Amino acid sequence: VPGSGSDADWDGFVLSAGGRLAQTTPWSRVKAATGWSAERVEIWRDGVLVAGAQLVHRKLPALGSLAYLDGGPVVEGPAEAEAVVEAIQGLCRRLQVRALVVEPPLGAEHAIGAMQARGFTRSQVKTALAATITVDLAQPEDQMLARMRSSTRQNIRKGERAGTVVRKGDRQDLAVVGELLEATAARQG
Repeated sequence: VPGSGSDADWDGFVLSAGGRLAQTTPWSRVKAATGWSAERVEIWRDGVLVAGAQLVHRKLPALGSLAYLDGGPVVEGPAEAEAVVEAIQGLCRRLQVRALVVEPPLGAEHAIGAMQARGFTRSQVKTALAATITVDLAQPEDQMLARMRSSTRQNIRKGERAGTVVRKGDRQDLAVVGELLEATAARQG
């Protein structure tokens, strides 16, 4: 079923299912600013959203449409995996997608199995960073530090000694973040 719930329904489902940021409505807005469009498929059972996927897609000259599914599909259980994969294929046909790249979330074995059963193939090509970590910020700081490598803890302490201050940013800080990203990209070549 093409997305039939509200953005709040979808984002609540993604959050409750432990989904990635790339499956949320705010991320679709970020991608829209770079020329991508987002579409969702949702699987509802008895008035409850149980599975879905948000694809971003764009038309490329001479290639047709390309779609990317990062962190999806979001599936609560194996029963929904088949239905959501079928819905993804239907959406790709409707959008005339020539290539779909999927970066499934960790623990998505049911969805991966359903995709392979419907003709999807694994690729060794990595399209996104494979270094995502989740940190529970509600835990005490000493527990967070204890889980880090000793070199990371040393770098944090070195930064503290050098007077580094960490604070919550706002819109006015976006230019600084952009400059930092640009400098990092230049340094990395």
